[in-house]
Amino acid sequence: MVGTSYKLWIFVIEIITGFFSRSMGLVADSLDMLADAIVYALSLYAVGHATSRKNKSLK
Repeated sequence: MVGTSYKLWIFVIEIITGFFSRSMGLVADSLDMLADAIVYALSLYAVGHATSRKNKSLK
């Protein structure tokens, strides 16, 4: 979960900096960071959900 929160903070910093400096490269990179954070969160949820279902089926 640390990686996801790290990506979200970098997203916030880059999007603000990109808007203030009018750099579309930074804005685009920040949106890429946001997409990465969402994918990481979804994959962590999927792995956790699969593990909990597997443990329930063993009982």
